[in-house]
Amino acid sequence: MISICIPAFDQYGYGVKHLEHLLKSIRKQSFTHYEICISDNSGTLKELALDYGANYKYNNEKYGVSANTNSAISMAKYDIIKPMYMDDWFDNDCLHEFVTNNWKVSGFTNYNENGNKLKHIPKPETQFYSTENRIGMPSVISFRKHNSLKFNEELKMVLDIDFYYQLFNLYGLPIVIDGYNIGQRLWHKQQSSLLAGISEKIPTLVKKINMRITAKKQFYGNTAVLQGLNIELSATTPQHYLEILADKMPHLVDVVYDVEVKKKPEHLSEAIL
Repeated sequence: MISICIPAFDQYGYGVKHLEHLLKSIRKQSFTHYEICISDNSGTLKELALDYGANYKYNNEKYGVSANTNSAISMAKYDIIKPMYMDDWFDNDCLHEFVTNNWKVSGFTNYNENGNKLKHIPKPETQFYSTENRIGMPSVISFRKHNSLKFNEELKMVLDIDFYYQLFNLYGLPIVIDGYNIGQRLWHKQQSSLLAGISEKIPTLVKKINMRITAKKQFYGNTAVLQGLNIELSATTPQHYLEILADKMPHLVDVVYDVEVKKKPEHLSEAIL
């Protein structure tokens, strides 16, 4: 038995389309010992969810992907949890592969908005927890439910890395499922929450936005302890560690946005950049 847990929202008008694509891929699975749990922040997806026999909850109290993922998981009645983001889907008949006594991970394939295949993402490396996310989004994992496991609702970035580190501490290294079993849609509204506000503010002017995170000079040589990671700050501190610190210990790092505009009119204020 496995619980497929889907945090959902209207996705700027794309919610029904993306969720239906995912639900259709679930219906095609030969393994049928599952339930579907949908926690919907928008309240717009109930009819579709019920059409596919899903357990549905309008989650109007908690917002953000971490909180909504936790909400979907809290609905599960089975011990094995299969998170799925609503713009991802099952690319193969593979649901049975995710049944596990601890946790499992699978390779995946990126697609563009038109459904064209971009590339396969290699199988996860077992040393993922050292410097960067080498697993992928939570749609590629399954795990056995445990009271201590929750997505950190305070984080805006690296939510998955934080959760994978919890899984590693609880269960050890994951079992790797053979094959590229999950499809991931790459589309124009996929932006980090930190960058989305800027690009939405001046969408016709922005050509590129880069985010640079650096350790503040006055803290070089200090050690930050976060989620069991002893992070020694220096000029060569890995970007992954800095991203965690940007959320949890912002006083230790500087976050700078480099905005390249297409053509900057004279009346454009420097302040909004």
